[in-house]
Amino acid sequence: MTDIYEGFLTRIKNNGIASSNRFYVRINVNALGSGSASMFPLQRLRDLSVMCNSVSLPKRSIKTLDFVVKPGNVDKIADYQEYDHDLSMTFYCSPDLNERRFFENWANMVIDPVTKQPNYYDEYAKNNVVTVFVLPKMFSGGLVDERTVDYKGNPLYYVRFHECYPTSIDENELSTGSSELLQLKVTLSYKYFTTISDESSSI
Repeated sequence: MTDIYEGFLTRIKNNGIASSNRFYVRINVNALGSGSASMFPLQRLRDLSVMCNSVSLPKRSIKTLDFVVKPGNVDKIADYQEYDHDLSMTFYCSPDLNERRFFENWANMVIDPVTKQPNYYDEYAKNNVVTVFVLPKMFSGGLVDERTVDYKGNPLYYVRFHECYPTSIDENELSTGSSELLQLKVTLSYKYFTTISDESSSI
């Protein structure tokens, strides 16, 4: 037991433990409609990423089928992978509510607010990607990508959500009797996700 305990302490001392507040979200809105380049300028995307307060790494479930070898002897075999297609994110709001305006502009690309007609999928979702990076202790935030490595030279862990677009923008309650920080919760739909393990690693 002493060896196990000392090994645990050594590993914690050398590597630490992951903290839930060390992450960075990179948002790439590439499926831009006509005239919308000014709607999603690069600096606004960077500012938006920095203001992200919370996001969840996805749950992944493998569903199985019962395979009857013989009566009374049942094995389980993999059938398909199941995961939620919603990505929830919370952002701190700037004084001019740039974060809310950003997602409202994006939502207007999905459904025209005047005609109430949906746009083409390729124009509001096709090439959009949201990447969530889990940062080691040496990183306090900032712009990162999958080529960024930790202090041991390993690529940062990340989850990449593909073909994203907003499906829900929560209300913001304003009150003269409160001085709480204003935050915005949004939900994005995505088609599928990949991780660093899927894209660049093998067991």
